[in-house]
Amino acid sequence: MSIIKFEVNKNNIKSNEKIRNDPCLNKLVQMFVKKPKTLKMLRFTRDLLYEKNIDKINNLLIYGKRLYPIPEFNIIVECFNNWEENIIQNKFSNYMGIFVELLVKYYLDEKFPDIKLHHETRILVNDFKSYTLDYILETDILSFFECKTSSYSLKIKDIDNLIAIMHNLDYSKIYLIIFDNENRIHRRIDDLKENLSNDISYLDKFNIVSFEDFKNGNPF
Repeated sequence: MSIIKFEVNKNNIKSNEKIRNDPCLNKLVQMFVKKPKTLKMLRFTRDLLYEKNIDKINNLLIYGKRLYPIPEFNIIVECFNNWEENIIQNKFSNYMGIFVELLVKYYLDEKFPDIKLHHETRILVNDFKSYTLDYILETDILSFFECKTSSYSLKIKDIDNLIAIMHNLDYSKIYLIIFDNENRIHRRIDDLKENLSNDISYLDKFNIVSFEDFKNGNPF
């Protein structure tokens, strides 16, 4: 029987630790998990987190105040006001990715409170060593979770690496969480699969979680 080992990527954890602990980012996550049906406002926030130009962000916030005249939108305004210096100094590029990761972690902790959840971790089994996964849920059947901010951030190497995990572990589940529309995700996968190095039949076993799956709360 193969022995599976877990190896934490300490560099990845350290590099994003400050952003993961950002009070405003965590406040945004808590706001959306408490009101999961505000999908339009979640999409609006996603667009804000993608944007890197402070003037465009401020214009979007002005527009958003008219579009969402509710108390929750003030939290979004507060956060982006606090982040203004980071945005101007081009230190804002990882916020969107960490937001998705924190959202996913909340829902995994909610559904599997008593199960070990590894973060930024590789697995080692026999001679195989995986790349770093955002999360690994340690049950009898290991579940692997990879988060992407958009369909276009998904690369050939990402899919190949996930297929390699399934190939080397007979009992495993892959969850590919992409904060984008379902149709765009599938078009992106179709565009990439012809150039994959590994067996594309494994793609049928992937669990794809799209932006729309967050509409009613926990997508897992």
